[in-house]
Amino acid sequence: VAAYYRLSPPFAAWLAEHDAARAAVRLALWPWVGLAWLAVYHPQGLAALLLLALGGWWTYRRRVPIH
Repeated sequence: VAAYYRLSPPFAAWLAEHDAARAAVRLALWPWVGLAWLAVYHPQGLAALLLLALGGWWTYRRRVPIH
């Protein structure tokens, strides 16, 4: 918490002056906003999404050999 209060104001001030960086941060946050929305309004949808992701990861790991 202390690090947040120490680092956040300078970063927010810097971000306010750089339009491209602000747009990049907004774009990077959209998946997290979507996951939060699913968790609040459709928890079963979030569970299904996580199971699909886990299944995809498992399938990928079984097909790609570890070197």
